[in-house]
Amino acid sequence: MNNIKLGQTVRDVASGFKGLAVQRIDQLNGNVQWALQPKVGEDGVFKDALQMDNHMLEVIDDGLADKVTAVTDTVDFVLGNEVKDLATGFVGIAIEKATYMNGCVSYWVVPKHDPKSIVKDSAPSGTWLSSKRLVYKGAGIAEKVRKPTADPYNGRIPGGPPARVARPMVRGR
Repeated sequence: MNNIKLGQTVRDVASGFKGLAVQRIDQLNGNVQWALQPKVGEDGVFKDALQMDNHMLEVIDDGLADKVTAVTDTVDFVLGNEVKDLATGFVGIAIEKATYMNGCVSYWVVPKHDPKSIVKDSAPSGTWLSSKRLVYKGAGIAEKVRKPTADPYNGRIPGGPPARVARPMVRGR
């Protein structure tokens, strides 16, 4: 696994895309992605950060790593656990964790659905919630999640969306 840190400048070895690692995204399947924020071009246009798989990235330099705020809040749950939002009472499964350069941590939480009430071909919607608002509610699906193995990929854990450049990402989807 690459030893990338928030704030470092990194490059995707396949595309050459480079940017500042502004967000780390841990996914339920064990995959890790980084949101890379490119510099503003000569045209002065601010471009969206893009998510890239960890195993395809290499560190170029330390960038702003010395200015990153350390994460101070801790949680008593893991991805796959059922959690409750203290502010709204919303209950769901934490399926992604996002850590930001400012020290904040958020979780993408999706509601549990009754299979009888789901509309055909619909996916459960979710929301990003601050870790400071979440508490452990139950085991959820954490024990049922199968993690990928590293053997076939020369020590690298595969994962991520097929298009590799998943979605513009800063805070939310």
